[in-house]
Amino acid sequence: MLVPFLAAAAIAIVGTFLPWVDWMGRTLNGIGGDGMIVLIAMGIAVLLAGIALARGGAGRGMWIAITIFTLAAAGIAGFVLMNVTNRIAQTGMNLSATDMLAYGYWISLAGSAIALILAIVGTIKGNKPAAAA
Repeated sequence: MLVPFLAAAAIAIVGTFLPWVDWMGRTLNGIGGDGMIVLIAMGIAVLLAGIALARGGAGRGMWIAITIFTLAAAGIAGFVLMNVTNRIAQTGMNLSATDMLAYGYWISLAGSAIALILAIVGTIKGNKPAAAA
């Protein structure tokens, strides 16, 4: 379970370096805004998962810690979607969030969501060696 988690988390991290907002010819990478929080939280989760993998597996406590940081990353990514949607609604423009949010955001959101699901499953299973997880 650790290796698939690390792959999903890596996708989320890569997404933070890619464009998150593309509006009127201007782009903003994730690390230029809230994506920095996603990067830091997911980076900590990756560090913990890497330590667990090096030790041969993650117990329930380690999975809980991984889940907390992954939840923070996914939560911030979800917050960005809500924030952009609210700002568009306030302007009265006939747009959707998909008109403004660029591919890097969606990559980061998808990676965060998949990593969160895997972290929750890891937490439920707990105390499994890396090879059996």
